Order: sequence, then structure tokens, then C-alpha cells
Amino acid sequence: MTTPDSAMTVTIEELGSPGAELLCSLHGRVFAEDTGERWRMEDLLEVLGLPGALCLFAVCDGTPRGYALLRFAADECELLSLGVDPDLRRCGIGRRLMEAVHARCRATGTARLFLEVRESNLAARAFYASRGFTEIGRRRNYYRPRYGESEDAITMALVFTRECSPTTL
Repeated sequence: MTTPDSAMTVTIEELGSPGAELLCSLHGRVFAEDTGERWRMEDLLEVLGLPGALCLFAVCDGTPRGYALLRFAADECELLSLGVDPDLRRCGIGRRLMEAVHARCRATGTARLFLEVRESNLAARAFYASRGFTEIGRRRNYYRPRYGESEDAITMALVFTRECSPTTL
């Protein structure tokens, strides 16, 4: 951990396919352990090339330190992946990214924001719950690491009201 979020200047920038290399590098740091969640460059390029896909980067001192990979379809959005540089976790970067995701959802008229999180990732589940997400389902054996047992994914959702503020289901 480096500095508290009050001392850090964080800007949010959108990068499309040109940001894939930055995303791949940061994603590799975020998921350094072989949990089966690390994506290959080809996978990231494919996702970024899909209609409605975009990546928001949290940039500190000119360096991307966090990201939110999203895909919009109709009036829904899926948060495909969110990560913060391990050296800067708990400094407010994740919070800033989620604020930017909420703002983008409000601006596009999104009705629901979905995500999936590893069942054992209690910190992430608490983070999302503190931002209004509720559990709505489970995908059995969704995460399949190279070694070890598979694990369920918890599906969570955030519903935006007509006033464009998040509510729970």
C-alpha cells in the first residue's frame, strides 16, 4: 500500500483496442496468482472489439493503476473485470472506478449492471455490496483454475431507478 486516496490524483480515461496492451499488463499484475482468471491478450482484444465494450482506466501520475472492463447491450451493462494494481489497493482507486462506471451507466440510460465474482473473494463481494450490488444467483463451477478445484461464481446486480440512481433488486 502506498498512499491514502486523499493524497493521490486519479483520473479516469477510456481506451479502446489501443489500450489492450496496457490492460493486459495491468490485468496480469492484478491476477498474478494462477486462479484461472487471467486473460490472454487475444481474449482482451476480442472483448474490446465487441460492440458496446470499453475499458476505463484509473491513471495515477500518468500510469494506469486500475481498470474496469465493461460491455453495454441494450439497457444493461456487465462489469466483465475490475482490478487495481496490487501495490495500490485500498487507496480509493476501485471506488473511483466504480463511480466512473456508475456515471457511464447513468449517462447511457442503463437499467441494470451485472457482474460475477469468485465465491471465495470476500473482499470483492463486500466492496460490491457496499456499492449497492445484491446477490441474484450463482454459476456452479464457473471458475476453473489450471490446478485445484473449480469454484462457483456469485452473480450480483445493481438496478438503476428512473432517477438514475442505483438501487438494489
